[in-house]
Amino acid sequence: MTRIEDKLRPMLSQADEEFLADLESGQGFFTQLGAVFRGPMGWVGLCVLIAAFGMVGLAIWFGWEAFHAPTDRLTILWSAAAIAAILGNGLLRLFLASRMHQLTLLRALKRIELRLAQ
Repeated sequence: MTRIEDKLRPMLSQADEEFLADLESGQGFFTQLGAVFRGPMGWVGLCVLIAAFGMVGLAIWFGWEAFHAPTDRLTILWSAAAIAAILGNGLLRLFLASRMHQLTLLRALKRIELRLAQ
């Protein structure tokens, strides 16, 4: 029976070798953030980013309305809406951070796979 490396070596292409060289160089924060917007799920990341900016706009608008509300009841309602928008923004950013973490783990697994193949 042959060794597993002998079986895996023919499966490595030139693109895999270049990818491994790219993996070794590492990625910065903005490169990792940009990776969220590429690939088959890139459109989801873009939608989440747009929604996060929308939540910031809503939070500012709701906060402005809370300061200029004529009654205490309206002030409380506008403030609650502003807090809800801020929390929504935080949850959307949490999704982006978890997606970045997922892509980092996938890169690490690919690095291990290619190292085993070599």
